[in-house]
Amino acid sequence: MKNISWFPNAALPFGYRFTPTGEELILDYLFHKVHGNPLPSLTAVIDCDIYGCDICAWKRLFEESEDEDTMYFFARLKKKKKKKKTTEKRVTSYVHGEVEGSEKKIFLDGNERLHVGSHRRFSLKPNKGGRM
Repeated sequence: MKNISWFPNAALPFGYRFTPTGEELILDYLFHKVHGNPLPSLTAVIDCDIYGCDICAWKRLFEESEDEDTMYFFARLKKKKKKKKTTEKRVTSYVHGEVEGSEKKIFLDGNERLHVGSHRRFSLKPNKGGRM
């Protein structure tokens, strides 16, 4: 995975807004990413290592995307052991993640018998004492 250091929507047409449905994210992006297939767009969903990015890269990304209220990332969470319990690490030196709201189930073509995945909103925020 790459460190984030570029404007994520630079290759998209001017005025284009990436607003995929949950089904599109899972079937057109995540499925292809997991299976090593080409993605429909290389810039719509950013591939990055959230643990290896410095504060300047995050600041630049958010400044350049200030009119976007949602951005999409492929990121691997690292395992973190805490008192005999393994959890997913959601903190870096510069930012921390917070899960917001409840899980939303995604169904194929709205058919509630064909559950293809789930969606949860995850926000990255600057750590206390750090400036963005």
